[in-house]
Amino acid sequence: MRLQGVPAFVSIAAQHDNLGDIEIRRELLHWLMIEGVSLRVYVGDMPDSYINAFGSLRDVMLLKSGLQFQLELIRQASRVPVLLAFAPGPQIVQRGLRSNAKLVLNTVNARYVQRKGGAVVSAGRSFRHVDPSRTSLHLIRRFVKSFNFLSVRDRASLLVVGSRVRVGPDLAFAGLPETVDPSRVFRRIAFSFRYDFSPDPSQFASAARHLREADIDTVLVSQVGRDDEVHRMLSEASGVRLVAWGDRGHAEQEHRVRSEYSTCSVVVSNRLHALLLGAQAGATPVIVSDGRDKLSETLAPWLSLAQVPLSLDGVEWADIVQATIDKAEIANSRRAAVDLRESMVSVAAQMVRGSE
Repeated sequence: MRLQGVPAFVSIAAQHDNLGDIEIRRELLHWLMIEGVSLRVYVGDMPDSYINAFGSLRDVMLLKSGLQFQLELIRQASRVPVLLAFAPGPQIVQRGLRSNAKLVLNTVNARYVQRKGGAVVSAGRSFRHVDPSRTSLHLIRRFVKSFNFLSVRDRASLLVVGSRVRVGPDLAFAGLPETVDPSRVFRRIAFSFRYDFSPDPSQFASAARHLREADIDTVLVSQVGRDDEVHRMLSEASGVRLVAWGDRGHAEQEHRVRSEYSTCSVVVSNRLHALLLGAQAGATPVIVSDGRDKLSETLAPWLSLAQVPLSLDGVEWADIVQATIDKAEIANSRRAAVDLRESMVSVAAQMVRGSE
């Protein structure tokens, strides 16, 4: 335990209806907890069901107030070297006072922690800009330079931050199986679509008809609560069974999602973590190409995956249901995630222990 007793600060506040956000933040907490840190976790206004999905946090200080988190960070960092870990996942850079103020605060916190002998790290982060100003781009690049260790999960982030940083896997790759079961054969496909990028109900109904004719079972899965509505429309139009989120708790829905994926040969989605949770369950991920670069940018360096168009037109489903994932790629990408953890922890330990 290289960081035994070191106060570590991290936020798990995110999109509360997204199982992918839970998965990658839970992985980060796991990386820190096995090193023996003393965790201070900002949860903000996340519902209890969301927090409970992280498992046992019995010995963790949970902070619901941003002010509490800030004061605790200053108090601890003024006494001993601390670890400030920024959460994995996307950070949107855009113009505006609120966005810029947050960047300034994060940079000030990072520099203060470092000045007091602590370490600032993040793994599996990504950066995108939406109508940025020159000021916001300047601030994000200053923020990035304040890290002792930073890895981004896609090369597109490098265009935003304007700096040479390490490109590594998304943290969900750490949960991939060590081996792929060669006897695992199903004729079942799970579909999961973004609420804002989904096929027309008539298109999906046509695809579902072709799948039934090919004797391939299908299911629609909501691993993001906002996707329920569009999935209900597709289900009603096609007769395909739906595993909706509804009013279920986060842990219950995650169990249902993982159970469904474990009985599928393939998961077809334009949700990054639907594909990765499917791969964790042993299913082959197939990308729905919807014109955005997020999936290919994040997955292509690690996994060679088939793609289907958002319209689902002209797809040879008999071939898709038999798609397999390369065993070596699974092993290598999982190993890359483990190496990422090792690198992050090593840098943090060197900085914190070296200043004691």
